[in-house]
Amino acid sequence: MAGADVQGMLNALCGANADYVGDALDLMPERRRGNVDRICRVALRRLGDAIAEPGLVHPRVIDCLLTDGSQVVDAVAAEYWGGLLACARSANERDDRAARRMKTLSRLGEYDIRSHYLFYTTIPAGYYILAMDYNRDEIARCPRIVSDMLVSLGMEYLVDGSNTGSDEYLKQHFTSRAIRGEGIVFSPGIQGVQLLLWAFGYRDRPHGFFVDDAFNCRIEGVAMGVDEAGLIYEK
Repeated sequence: MAGADVQGMLNALCGANADYVGDALDLMPERRRGNVDRICRVALRRLGDAIAEPGLVHPRVIDCLLTDGSQVVDAVAAEYWGGLLACARSANERDDRAARRMKTLSRLGEYDIRSHYLFYTTIPAGYYILAMDYNRDEIARCPRIVSDMLVSLGMEYLVDGSNTGSDEYLKQHFTSRAIRGEGIVFSPGIQGVQLLLWAFGYRDRPHGFFVDDAFNCRIEGVAMGVDEAGLIYEK
């Protein structure tokens, strides 16, 4: 039974605080339990052998997971939630830092989270729309969707500045020689980098680690690069 599997994973992850889950799983619709299941599996994958070490998850984090995480249906968003859950596990019972980042995720939409991932994992701007995996209706509304997404990321301080427009417009407002056509220009921010590191289980790494070759941020099924022929591929 799926619910029993989820309970076992939560017991392993939450440690002595697992009793805060209570009967929440039993009262959840099957689809929400399934969403929690996926997030827990991501967290366990991030932790690896470290799950055998003593640790617990703060009650505030458990509440965020059961209230908001249980409604996450997007695969990229689930990877972020699972990474934060993994980072929330600590031997320090006061460590509730992941709760604030989960609250941030709960305020972001699926477009926002996937865009954050693509921005900070260096996919070329010209291939953004393909990597977002928009359907035909979303492509028709793309300018509005992108505009809303940039506002959302800015409101959460996940980018320090951004703009979008034609080649001519961007060259008028930015001096970067990398601008070779229409697209999106943004400046990375400390909070945006921190969220990325936590989402992939690197809670204690310095900010500069996100450009290190050892930083593994691959999500299966999401394009992360462009070959010489201009075709998106997975690293």
